[in-house]
Formats: sequence, C-alpha cells, structure tokens
Amino acid sequence: MSTDAELFQVPAGTPVPLDEVPTDPEGAALARWVAELIFQRSITTARSLQRSVGPSGLGTDCDKKLVYGALGVPKLNFGADPWAALVGTAIHGWMAEQMRAVDGGAGRFLVEHRVSYRGVSGTADLYDRRERLAVDWKTTKKAKIRALRRSGAAPRNYVTQLQTYGAGLAAAGESPERVALVWLPVDGTLSDVHAWVTPYDRAVADAAIDRLESLRGLTPAAVAASPSRLCEWCDWYQPGGGDGCPGAGEK
Repeated sequence: MSTDAELFQVPAGTPVPLDEVPTDPEGAALARWVAELIFQRSITTARSLQRSVGPSGLGTDCDKKLVYGALGVPKLNFGADPWAALVGTAIHGWMAEQMRAVDGGAGRFLVEHRVSYRGVSGTADLYDRRERLAVDWKTTKKAKIRALRRSGAAPRNYVTQLQTYGAGLAAAGESPERVALVWLPVDGTLSDVHAWVTPYDRAVADAAIDRLESLRGLTPAAVAASPSRLCEWCDWYQPGGGDGCPGAGEK
C-alpha cells in the first residue's frame, strides 16, 4: 500500500528556480492533484458536454466557431483554465437559490428557466413577470466592471445571448419588455454591481439565428476564423494543428 508521501510524490524533472522551490513539496503535489480533480470535473459537466449552439454561443464573431458548434464537434481544447468559469457557475447557482427563495412559490419569478427559439435552446437566469424583465448574470473582476460602467455599453455577444432568451420567453407566452445584463464582482463588493438595461428586441435574436442557419452544411475548413485574444478559451482551439482551429496561426 502506498504511503501518502509516495502517492503525492513530486515527479523528477527540470530543477525549479530557488525562489520557486516549495517549502512543502508534499503539500505542493497535493495542491496539483486537487487542481487536476477540479479540472477533470469541469470538463464533464452538462454545460461542458453540450454539443449544440445555444444562446451564449450565437453572438461569437467567429464563423468557424459557429460551424464547429452547429456540427456538434466534440471539445478539442483541454488547455484552458476553467477556474473563472467555475466561480461564475457557483455564483449563478447561489443567485438562483436566493431568487427562488424570494419568489416563495408565487410564480412571479422564473428562475433558471429553459427557453427555446427557432431551434436554439438555453436557460434564462431570471425573468420577472411583474416587471417584464429578463436578467442574465455575469461575473467578472471589478476593474472590468468599472470599464463597462464608463463605456455605458455591453459586449455584442452578451446582448445577442440576452435577446435570444427574451425571444424564447416570448415564444413561450411571456411578454418581455426589457432585458438586462447584471455584472457581479468576483473580487469586489456589492457597491461594484453594475446593470445594463435595454428594450427587448426580437430582431437581434433573428439576425443571429439567420446567420447560424446560413452556415449550416459547411465544414470548418470551408470557413475562415476570426482570431482574437479569446481563441485559447475556444473549445476547438488547437494551435498545434489537427482537427481543430489554430486561431491566430491559421494560414
């Protein structure tokens, strides 16, 4: 039977610089093991295993990414760190629990509500039937929130996602009038919460889905990529070649 020291033994390899040598090698090895367990679970969640384009993917600037999603190509990129997304998921879960408590079974608030519009399905974070307001939670650092507040704008891909939720709610018989993005800080206080509100506009969802439909039937090789700093978080990013997209290295 292996001892704890053997189980978490630090593998031999290139010498570590003196200023980076851990004071507790066994603890450092255990930390790496825990991180690997977290990573493994992150790639087996329902969201990670999703094989279709949902509202959150519709607004991407990259046609190639949309084609991969439309074809249901399995995830190819296992290099991106999932921690920020996991923190966001945890906050979403907590907010959902609290909103259900606020609703108290009255039915005013639809929480984590499944919607579908023109074949695109997703989950709307919150819909207030009294205010006729759809809300999508976003998590980020307070520095990003300050920049968003100064600009007065919202990222186009998030707006597309939000308007598609609105269209799905309307298709289900609800009457959304406004949609809102609410940013929650992962490193700040409640005073850093920022909201962006706009009228519901089905045309935004229609334009995005029309674009998706125009790409159906194409292969990734037939579509140009739109490389950006976000490439390394794409499920189909493969800078070394293979079946994925090389991102900025595409020729």
